[in-house]
Amino acid sequence: FLLPPLRKHLHELGDDACPPPPGFLLNVCDVSATNQHAVKRQTIYARAEKVAELVTDIEPWVIWCDTNYEADELVKVLPNAVEIRGSDSVEYKEETLIAFSTGQIQQLLSKPEIAGHGLNWQHCSKMVFAGLSFSFERMYQAIRRCWRFGQTRPVDVHLVSSSAEGSILRVLDTKEHAFQET
Repeated sequence: FLLPPLRKHLHELGDDACPPPPGFLLNVCDVSATNQHAVKRQTIYARAEKVAELVTDIEPWVIWCDTNYEADELVKVLPNAVEIRGSDSVEYKEETLIAFSTGQIQQLLSKPEIAGHGLNWQHCSKMVFAGLSFSFERMYQAIRRCWRFGQTRPVDVHLVSSSAEGSILRVLDTKEHAFQET
């Protein structure tokens, strides 16, 4: 089966979203596993605003986040998004996932580790990652919820990141190339 095009769109926020640390003129730090959450917390408002600019009510969207504090900010700017958290009951998760799958919900907000495996959402061709992680596997699985057998439209994947997250993008790119070569 030939899949429709997968189109990735990078939305890199400017340096004003992640100002330099005290005593520095420029933000020269690159995100590592150690300081990743400090940068995420520093840029969450700008990233959430960018996600709100992208997501529409015209068609279904999946909004992926990595942390609860990202989800907290995203629900503030996306009033129509329905969130699933790990702490939600199994019944609520099931009802919400079915409602999104059947089109009763247009915007689903969750983490890849919660809703990124085993679901078929060919009705949806738009998603946004409100933040990046170093896990290529989680991103791959999350994308495959929509970009899969039965999808008839191009799938648009929006990646919202700060300029300080270049190392994450490089790691993901390296892992993707290695995966494609196998």
